[in-house]
Amino acid sequence: MAPTLLPAITALLRSRALRRTLWWSLGLFAAFVLVGFVILPPVAKSILERQLGEALHRQVSIERVAMNPFVLSAEVDGLAVRGAEGQEVLGFDSLYVDAQIASLVKGGPVIRELRLAGPRLQVTRVSRVRYNLSDLIDEWSKHSESPPLHFSISNIQVSGGKITFVDKPMGMTHTVTDLALGLPFLSSLPEQTDIFVEPHFSAKINGSPLVLSGRSKPFADSHESELSVDLDRVDLARYLPYSPARLPFALRGGSLDTELKLVFRQNRQQPATLKLVGAAHVRNLAVNETGGQPLLAWKQLDLAIREADLLQKRFRIDSLRVAGLETQVRIGPDGKINWAEVVDGLAAGGKAEGKSAPAIWSVGEIRLEDGILRYQDQRMPDLAIQVMDHIDARIGGLSGAADSKLAVTLTARANGAGSLKARGGVQLRPLAADLEVETTGLSLVPLQPYFGERLNVTLVRGEVSGLGALSLRMDEEGLGGGFKGELTVGDVLTVDKASRADLLKWKSLFAGNIDARLRPLALSVGEVALSDFYARVSVSPQGRLNLVDIVRHPEGGPGPRQREAPSGEKPMPIRIGKVSLQEGTVNFSDSFVKPNYRANLTHIAGHISKLAPDTVADLELRGRYRDAAPVQILAKVNPFAATAYLDLKGEVRGVDLTTLSSYAGKYAGYAIDGGKLSLYVTYHLENNLLTANNRVFLDQLTFGERVESPEATSLPVKLAVALLKNSRGEIDLELPVSGSIDDPQFSIGGVLLRAIGNLFVKAVTSPFALLGSVFGGGGEGELSTVEFAPGRAALDAAAVKKLEALAKAMNDRPALRLEITGRADPEADREGYKRAVVERAVRAEKRKEMEKSAEAGAAAEVVVSPREYPVYLKRAYKEAKFPKPRNIIGLPKDLPVEEMEKLMLANVPVGEEELSRLAMRRAQTVQTWLVEQGKVPVERLFLLAPKAGGDDRAGAKASPSRVDFSLR
Repeated sequence: MAPTLLPAITALLRSRALRRTLWWSLGLFAAFVLVGFVILPPVAKSILERQLGEALHRQVSIERVAMNPFVLSAEVDGLAVRGAEGQEVLGFDSLYVDAQIASLVKGGPVIRELRLAGPRLQVTRVSRVRYNLSDLIDEWSKHSESPPLHFSISNIQVSGGKITFVDKPMGMTHTVTDLALGLPFLSSLPEQTDIFVEPHFSAKINGSPLVLSGRSKPFADSHESELSVDLDRVDLARYLPYSPARLPFALRGGSLDTELKLVFRQNRQQPATLKLVGAAHVRNLAVNETGGQPLLAWKQLDLAIREADLLQKRFRIDSLRVAGLETQVRIGPDGKINWAEVVDGLAAGGKAEGKSAPAIWSVGEIRLEDGILRYQDQRMPDLAIQVMDHIDARIGGLSGAADSKLAVTLTARANGAGSLKARGGVQLRPLAADLEVETTGLSLVPLQPYFGERLNVTLVRGEVSGLGALSLRMDEEGLGGGFKGELTVGDVLTVDKASRADLLKWKSLFAGNIDARLRPLALSVGEVALSDFYARVSVSPQGRLNLVDIVRHPEGGPGPRQREAPSGEKPMPIRIGKVSLQEGTVNFSDSFVKPNYRANLTHIAGHISKLAPDTVADLELRGRYRDAAPVQILAKVNPFAATAYLDLKGEVRGVDLTTLSSYAGKYAGYAIDGGKLSLYVTYHLENNLLTANNRVFLDQLTFGERVESPEATSLPVKLAVALLKNSRGEIDLELPVSGSIDDPQFSIGGVLLRAIGNLFVKAVTSPFALLGSVFGGGGEGELSTVEFAPGRAALDAAAVKKLEALAKAMNDRPALRLEITGRADPEADREGYKRAVVERAVRAEKRKEMEKSAEAGAAAEVVVSPREYPVYLKRAYKEAKFPKPRNIIGLPKDLPVEEMEKLMLANVPVGEEELSRLAMRRAQTVQTWLVEQGKVPVERLFLLAPKAGGDDRAGAKASPSRVDFSLR
């Protein structure tokens, strides 16, 4: 068969057409080789240098371009991009690309192999936000998006890379060396599906190694690529200053570790996803304010990311754990909060132009372990510092959903002692919370700076404990909600700042079944119990009550009491089921008096029934004064009504008056040697009108030695006491008080003091008016005199009535001494005295006749009838020793009765001696009646020298014919 073919082949070679074809083929091949190996490389080199230079606006140089048209490969060696000053910005040693013929039919490059050796990049930061490449970034960011490029690249190899970052503002240089990348395949063309390629990346960042590894599935429908990012102790403080946004804080420390996977997936006809999964850890973070003060720190933060879709803005966090969190919250002297400035700075830096869809995010659980919160308020003169430590918290269900609800659990220690626990649910939008809260032993002392400057009191100790349910709701009308539970404020001790003496303290103040509401404002407390309480009330040497000075007043002291005008708003309704008091003590001391006075009100106990605006509560308090005298207060009260209501009865019985001797010496001028005091009061307040009665009962009050005191009254105190003290040694006073509490000048204490003062003044200035008001016998001043008929010394019925009242008063006031002064008036008594002498002479004549028949009696007891009067007058006329009219024979004339009376009256002598005797007889008559009829001991009755003439001390209506009384 071979011999037969040879001639055919020989003939074919001799064919002219065939030879022409072969020569053309050889020419084309030679031209292809010439163009591909010789002509095209320098042309491509020139084009690349020119177009890259125009695109980069920088000088571009290439050492060599080599091509192999047979295998469609190209190699570029020694590319360098230089800046304006000639320094290299970008470059590489060599770039080898091996393309495939399929690129002509796939609509994009299909690269079988890509090798990049010695890539170099230098980035220089010339100012805070400008870099040496900023012009390119600004220009490229303006270009509109172009359709995605179809490509397929296999066996991507990068070796010996280097990146240099020069930070001129910071004076630092960062380097990435030994950069190597291996990516066997990367494609956007649907070829070779379901083949995974394991990529690799390694480098040294400032000498620290970084290795990234992963896998790709570039040929599947999902176009899936996966990259593992494992960082080890990356120093965050070194890189955070290069944030493009200005940060409102300074990072002073912290390292980052990651075990992350970055997964890219793009399915057909679906948006691409770029997801991040894994975990990140930030250790030993320390953040300061821009001024250098500590702001935030933690020992370790662990973030477990279930899935974070960076393109679709969907973030699902499994857990966030922060251990050793330490947060500083400060309020400056200007009232600004340090965190507010940080948050505002971050918000300002995070603003972006235009609107974008909100991110969808959720956090399964947030855990805080052993945290610390430090709070400082620099507005206070004394720095207010609050520390909450041992904070452990669990927060579940946090998300960006509008209706998301959080499950919160919190435990903490406050200010090194008390504990705080909270558990429940919280909703962020709108704000709502339902929490079970428990506090134990929270100290109140750290709150001292907030009221220390306003009070003259120092809180030495005190703590609050509570248990209950806290509910909060925020809506269009504002914050609502409330608290239900119980609170105890215990172990409280306050002292006076000046003296450091105990002022107020108690063991326990308990409030149970609390129901407090914010909207509308309302408070209901089922039970309030105060036990083992103590209060010190004192008067300073300057006479000032310590309770008045608890609240500091501006210079000049507090102004007069002003009642607030009604605002039209209803007062907050308050209801208290029951109030109980147990084992209370009030200590009172008065350094204003000398010697100082001290007393205790002890064993105070009692209760108050239901208090509410629509009910009247029963109040009962009991105690002992100086552990002896019982004290009792019974009342019906409604302090929460629109107008306060009070119906009170109180008493203290058997107080030893010797304990009040200091006050008696200071104000009365006498010490007290003995006696008892009992006080009974009733108060009724309704419609702002107060009606009160104060009964003061003094038993066996006995004054002692005289005390020299410049403030002692000049009134005769002992006389006043004698006037008030009855036969049993008792003084029983009724002191009514009434007035309107709307009157800013109305004061119960002031009214009482004035009433007592007026009583003593009345006792010594109008003693008989006082006695008359007690024992009867006439109005003011009538007991001070007994009136007689002109010229006479006999008592009439009115005089006897007065003497009866006076005798009763004297017998009931055994300490009183009565002075009796008889009076006679020359004018008023002259005619009466004469007629009395005539009448006495007439009765004497009848008595003479009666003596003859053994019927004689005192002249004053003899009664002369009108029929007998002319007979006995004639006899008296004959016996009278004065010249009488005679007849012609010298015998006395018989005269009519009228004439005889005129002559006898005209001849009765009336001089000072006669009037003095008349006055004395009147005094003796009164004394005799008081002794014999009134049963007043004679040793308490003193006759003073008689007086003649008028005296206006008894008043204008008093008769000058009288007896005057005075007391001592």
